[in-house]
Amino acid sequence: MTKEEILAKSRQENKDKDLYELEIDKKAEFVGAITAFSICLVLFASEIFICGKTNFGLWGMICSLNAGSYIYKGIKLKKTSVLVCGIICSISALLMVGYTIYKFFAVSTIL
Repeated sequence: MTKEEILAKSRQENKDKDLYELEIDKKAEFVGAITAFSICLVLFASEIFICGKTNFGLWGMICSLNAGSYIYKGIKLKKTSVLVCGIICSISALLMVGYTIYKFFAVSTIL
């Protein structure tokens, strides 16, 4: 294999992105996830202290974000441990969102 063939194959695998750009994309996703987590934490704590109630829907969103990420990585990298973490996060997200919807119906004045 010649040098040009190796470079062409590498470009095709990376879809014409350089390693710096790929690393920046990964860092941006991490910063976005930390930002979302922080906002949910502030809103969750505020609701507890101000209203005396809990909203697990916020944590359900965070768990679903992690679930999608872990499941995708687990499938692509063929790592069972990462896939199991994704499944656990999915179950947690479903439970939290389900509980939140149940509370909506319990306090609904329309139904």
